[in-house]
Order: sequence, then structure tokens, then C-alpha cells
Amino acid sequence: MPDRLLIVDDHALFAHGVALLVQHRLGLGAALAADVGAALRALQDQPSIDTVLLDLQLQGLSGLEGVARLLQARPGLAIVVCSSHAGEGTRQAALARGARAFVGKAEPPDVLLAALRRALAGVPGADPAAAAGAAAALTARQREVLWLVAEGKSNKVIGRQLDMSENTVRNHVAAILDRLGVDSRLEAATAARRLGLIDDAV
Repeated sequence: MPDRLLIVDDHALFAHGVALLVQHRLGLGAALAADVGAALRALQDQPSIDTVLLDLQLQGLSGLEGVARLLQARPGLAIVVCSSHAGEGTRQAALARGARAFVGKAEPPDVLLAALRRALAGVPGADPAAAAGAAAALTARQREVLWLVAEGKSNKVIGRQLDMSENTVRNHVAAILDRLGVDSRLEAATAARRLGLIDDAV
């Protein structure tokens, strides 16, 4: 049976252990890659892969950067991030970039397996805790700015529309990017839609 899961981790012992666990508990084979470049090549070579288990601490491109690259290579790919760095900021950043779920490496194996089962089943939807955390982190004014950013408005236009200086808008945008854990206005809009902070109709 072709592999549906790709494990991207440069710790060989962990990667092989998870592959054995997945084979035993889920009845699935798994391909292995040590970095994002190898993962992209695996996606190109194996069209059956639809789910990725991705570490964040990798040589070359980080796992956070890798989320976007992998989704660009195969839109609709289900990515589960599994990292020893399980702080809330890291978790939100991974989810904002498009990961389907985040699991800390200190969690019991059943937690990881449950996340993989949901990803393999194609269970959609934003992470409720991530949505709540992101919404709570933004002020009412920042949510207004975010909405207009998602409409593609410039800082100048947003300032006119909300009656504030362009510099104030710029500061709000910087705070929004920081709190959503993204690097660009486009990523902020994408993350906001995914987390349910703005309507998909925007």
C-alpha cells in the first residue's frame, strides 16, 4: 500500500519510532525525510502522501517556514506539527501558517495518534483554542485593521477609513503580525480566515 504519511524529523530514532507506532496502531506505512528539501522531493515522488508530521527544529528551512512551502507544493496537504517547543506562541504560529494540528513531543503517544487520525480522515476546521487565543490577543481596533488588511487595503486607505494616522495603522499591522505569528499581510489574512477571526467572504 502506498505511503500516505510523511514524517519530517532529523532525529532518526524519533522518526523511526513514530513510523513503527503508526504502522502498528494505524496500519499505515510512512515515508521519512530529514529536512524540508527532502520532504518536498518526497511529495514530488510520492503522490499518495496526503499527511505530514513535521518537526520545527530542522536543518536549513525551519519547520515553520516549511509549512508554507509544503502547502504551496501540495495544497490541501494535512500538516501536523510535532515539536519539543510547545509554547503557546509557537503553537499559534504553526497553526496560523496552515498546520492542521500541533502536538508537543512530551505528549503521550495516543495524543499524537489522535491528531494523525483526524488529519488522515481529513477532519476540517480551525483549532478552537488557537482561535480563542488569537482573538483575545487582538484589540477591537486591531480586528478592524485586520479586516481591512484582508480586503487588500493599504495603510493609507485604512488610516482614512478608520480616522487614524498612517503611522498608527503601521503599528497596528506590526502588532497583528506579531500576535498571529506571521510575517506578511497576506499570511495575516490567511491566518485570520483559518482561525475564524474574519469572514471567508472578505
